[in-house]
Amino acid sequence: MDRSGANFLRCVDMIKKRLGARPLPVQIPIGSEDNFKGMVDLVEMKALVWESDDKDAEWKVLDVTPDLADKLHITVPSDRQLLANVTQFRTELVDTCLEQNDEAMEAFLTHGTVPSGDILRAALRKGTLNSAFTPVLCGSSYKNKGVQQVLDAVVDYLPARRMCLRSRRSMPTANRSANAKPRTRSRFRPSRSK
Repeated sequence: MDRSGANFLRCVDMIKKRLGARPLPVQIPIGSEDNFKGMVDLVEMKALVWESDDKDAEWKVLDVTPDLADKLHITVPSDRQLLANVTQFRTELVDTCLEQNDEAMEAFLTHGTVPSGDILRAALRKGTLNSAFTPVLCGSSYKNKGVQQVLDAVVDYLPARRMCLRSRRSMPTANRSANAKPRTRSRFRPSRSK
């Protein structure tokens, strides 16, 4: 997000159009390009803000309030608009996650119970594993902003290695005739000229 011309919504739109996937923002950026400050975690509804551009800088957690853009001196209109729509992004996240959990959806519809962060993370994992949607995060690897959150998302939402190995073993093998000869490797050896 710290590169010149970075645009979060354009990237989300490109995921839809070019990859044909269903992107689901899990975070939205706070600022862009040189003014990239951090991100809003839509699962916990907390702002993660870095005050320094040093590689080892720690982030601080802030509450998401309507005046967040003013507090962090975000001046670019498109960045301010993105922060103004944070509740819309949160609603989309909750609605999409509730499609994966019938009990949480029933509680939400009958009692208005908003799902906890743990329920949302479990639904995000289930939806990711079922390829129902693709979680979208943001950050800056150069300035080390959001890298820890991406690693946490890999652990929380993607399949474990043993699950991948198990599914690979259960894949059907190609039909081969009983008399088929085993494949041999051929080796190309260049001739030496004198």
